[in-house]
Amino acid sequence: MMRPVQSVFFWNLNKISVFRPIYGRRGAAGGYTKDFLQSPAAQHPSISKALGYTGQQVDVEYRWPGGAEPGGHWRMSAVEGDIRGQLAWPNNAPPAPWKVGDPVNNPVVTLSGDPTLQNPAQADAVHDAIVASDVRPWLVAVKLADEGNILHLRVYLENPPAGQEERSVVTLPQALRNKIATLPSNIAGGALEVANRAAPRAAALVTKIQEALASDPNVLLIGPPGTGKTVALEDLRTLYETSILFDPDLWENAWSEASIGNGRKAVSLVFHPSYTYENFVAGLVPAASPTGGFKLETQPGPLLAMAHWASGVGREGLVIIDEFNRAPAAAVFGDTIALIDAEKRSGDGNAGAQIARPYPREPMKVPSEFALPNNDVDVPAQIALPRSLAIVAAMNSTDRSVAPLDAALRRRFAIINVPPDYEALARHLDAPVPDLAAAFAPQTPYTPENVKELALRLLLTLNDRVEQLLGADFLLGQALLWHVVGGDAETLALSLARAVEERVLATLKLTFVDQDEALAALLNIPQPPATSPLGQWRAPAASLSAVAPPRLVLNDLASQGAWQDQLNAMATILVP
Repeated sequence: MMRPVQSVFFWNLNKISVFRPIYGRRGAAGGYTKDFLQSPAAQHPSISKALGYTGQQVDVEYRWPGGAEPGGHWRMSAVEGDIRGQLAWPNNAPPAPWKVGDPVNNPVVTLSGDPTLQNPAQADAVHDAIVASDVRPWLVAVKLADEGNILHLRVYLENPPAGQEERSVVTLPQALRNKIATLPSNIAGGALEVANRAAPRAAALVTKIQEALASDPNVLLIGPPGTGKTVALEDLRTLYETSILFDPDLWENAWSEASIGNGRKAVSLVFHPSYTYENFVAGLVPAASPTGGFKLETQPGPLLAMAHWASGVGREGLVIIDEFNRAPAAAVFGDTIALIDAEKRSGDGNAGAQIARPYPREPMKVPSEFALPNNDVDVPAQIALPRSLAIVAAMNSTDRSVAPLDAALRRRFAIINVPPDYEALARHLDAPVPDLAAAFAPQTPYTPENVKELALRLLLTLNDRVEQLLGADFLLGQALLWHVVGGDAETLALSLARAVEERVLATLKLTFVDQDEALAALLNIPQPPATSPLGQWRAPAASLSAVAPPRLVLNDLASQGAWQDQLNAMATILVP
């Protein structure tokens, strides 16, 4: 799977500072003494930034397809006035991809040579033979944006021999090739930092979407509010438009370089009750007439515009739709529903299913940014959707104010259910997911760890009860407690109380309108004469007692007094 690149580090295979370290530690003679690769002063700041080095050694894992081993990074003392760094490995030999060996029988190896020589002069001869072969190697380490301190190792050749063409420098992204080409001859290594590329916030969900898109061009996320669907859509677009991508599981075709208008393009939409076929597919819009007044012109919507653009060779388009069921989605798609199935898409020599576009006798042009490579902006009278155009949508499962999603439209999407992500919330709070089988006891005093545990337990317990009462569609998303923050117990407690008051309880009151008995059971509020700090039952006036039932009134958490009391009030929800 292609993933966004944060940084790339590279070294020229010179004998002294690169080849001897990577050949292996061979004793004190001849310079073959190092179990680390030096990071020169021009490169060291970029490596330290990527790996989070702040003065103490940081652990690093070296990876390649089918293998991995541990290592580390730290700073060396000043060398000739320059601060340099080290990428080290604990064993006598360097990570496998950087070794010399037999590329014919070992796909991990790129550099040809005998790795067993103990005599320094013979080992030097291995380097000289590589130079004489004119393959001109470059060691490469890739740091991805969506993972920790892991470097993916490769070797690329400027002049690869037969059978190793896939490891040619020309397969690297142009920006990286430019950096390599301009590295001064007296500097061993350099770095490329890919600007403005953050790690996906919803990495697991984005991965699921990508896996689904591998077999189906249409994906629909369905889940309760606050479970990360919109965040995943935003992350997907950022990833989609990332200029450099890398697949760490591949030796061949591992790189992709794409940007808006050059290889990949994405458009984000939000459906709403007034959204129509004319907004999405095509319609008529007023335009100034040369003779005065106005005239009606055809205008393609984002679906046809993106389809036109993505039909160009080597292009990929992405249409993102949030709040998918807020509009009458089947009506918005209209006749194009006949084109969206995977087997009806065009591409790879297949014309695909086609329909007459709206207003086929009138010219229809896409904006210039959606033109084909030959600047063709004319939408043909017969339209198809290319296989290279993906549609990813999201909808809330709790919405009951809109019509159910049309079955014919729904079956054309791969469905990904998006439940609350307790693991994500636990990571965000820096706390483990609690075991509900173990009871929670109010603490004196509360620690920050206790408050975080209470927050997680509240969400888990309430969702367990909500699912039993209403089903999984109405679960509470982790976003409701995402803003619980603070460095001490009191700050965390006040933050949690606000979140429970303003988000959790407010959501439950809307969900359980006129269902006081169910809401009371959910919050563990007993019937009179028993009392609860969270709320009480208010009896009707005597004149209404024959027709009006008692009503549940929830208390303001702030009225419970000190922050410890507010925590104890919330903890009553957890009592079995």
